[in-house]
Amino acid sequence: MNVVSETALNAAPVLDLEGILQTEVGNYVKKGYRVASQTPKTAQLVKPKKFSFWWALAWFLLLGVGLIVYLLYYGGKKDHQIYLTVDEGGRISRAS
Repeated sequence: MNVVSETALNAAPVLDLEGILQTEVGNYVKKGYRVASQTPKTAQLVKPKKFSFWWALAWFLLLGVGLIVYLLYYGGKKDHQIYLTVDEGGRISRAS
């Protein structure tokens, strides 16, 4: 008698969903995002803000006051976040 448990039947689709999500997460990691948190069906990714020395130098050369303007701009920038969710059908939804 070949009996397959219900959890084993439900595990296969979950593995497929995890694979779909991992592929999508991998694409974002290649673009500079890092994984902040992850579950089998969701992932939160963050792309840290970057300081540009060249923009700071260019603003400094504009009467010296521009550097302060750039530093205020940089201080006000936020990290870019993306929240990925994979549904039961294998479709990925993105929220920023």
